[in-house]
Amino acid sequence: MILGDMLELGKHSKALHRQITPVINSTTIDKVHIFGSHIKETYRNVSSSKKGLILKESSQINDLIKNKLNNNDYLMIKGSNSTGLNKFTNQLKK
Repeated sequence: MILGDMLELGKHSKALHRQITPVINSTTIDKVHIFGSHIKETYRNVSSSKKGLILKESSQINDLIKNKLNNNDYLMIKGSNSTGLNKFTNQLKK
């Protein structure tokens, strides 16, 4: 999973970013990679076995896909449109 900042959360941003951590920890998701500064609130308490990379540039996402994903793996990408992750995923589809 790649999670980006959820920038539309306003003044409750930190608390809401933190609230999704227990949900993530209770899933069978193997690794959680993050992209952005606000999402670090989520990442801080993700189980150590699930912690992936802290990505700072979209080129690192390309490297992650090329070097860490195997055939038949699933990748979920979620973040606000303003993070640019939607543009990245649209490029992947092409």
